[in-house]
Amino acid sequence: MTPRYPPPKRWSISIFLGMTLTTLSPDHGPVFPSVEKSIANVRAHLTDFFHPKKNSKYAIKVLLKFKLIEAQSLDLVSFMAWTGATPYIVLIHERYFSTVDFLSG
Repeated sequence: MTPRYPPPKRWSISIFLGMTLTTLSPDHGPVFPSVEKSIANVRAHLTDFFHPKKNSKYAIKVLLKFKLIEAQSLDLVSFMAWTGATPYIVLIHERYFSTVDFLSG
């Protein structure tokens, strides 16, 4: 059974639209000169976040990168054995990517 996810919470972003702003200055990254364009960009990213298959693909990518950082060097057989023995990777594979045979090496 695929879990149900709530819709993206847009009210906190929309609060900026009611203000007269010329720029947005986030806690990190560059200043945004176009408020409307910045908010549209954030909404697009939030919408992507709530697509379970797309989010799962990103989660696997992050897990694989951290494993490679941890190991520094890993032969393909060991790497594939690790992916097949990692429960979260197996779960995501079974749920969203079962037609792709990448766990067998």
